[in-house]
Amino acid sequence: MSAKGVVSFVFFYRLAGGLAAPVWFTLGKYPDMSLNQAREKRDECRAWLADVIRVFRLRFRLRNA
Repeated sequence: MSAKGVVSFVFFYRLAGGLAAPVWFTLGKYPDMSLNQAREKRDECRAWLADVIRVFRLRFRLRNA
């Protein structure tokens, strides 16, 4: 909940083992987005993030091979 009383669904993550700056994605605002919709968006974000991490790891392995 924000200082103005707005409730938002957010997705939070950090790269580099938690050393990088935090990143927040606003998925939607309540009541425009239901809890089930927010959970679906969260799952999509997790899948996207897993793909991004996989690419970073692959690039790191290729550079250091």
